[in-house]
Amino acid sequence: MGLLIDIKKIEENEEAAVYLFSTVPNGNSGKVSINKKTGECFVIEEPEYDKESELAERVFRVLARHWTKGEFPDITCWAS
Repeated sequence: MGLLIDIKKIEENEEAAVYLFSTVPNGNSGKVSINKKTGECFVIEEPEYDKESELAERVFRVLARHWTKGEFPDITCWAS
């Protein structure tokens, strides 16, 4: 059984982009940000059951790939 994480940009300014992510189909959600200059990612809010940030780490990998291309997409995803 695979895992799908929807990732949607909810805020952006000159310094950072903030993304809301949620698992499909159960909808557990969290929030992360990425520094637009350095590519450094931070957890703002993690899903209640994901205290080890396993979902956020997957989201970080997706955002880092986009960052290396200079992209901050409105919508993206992680799938396994």
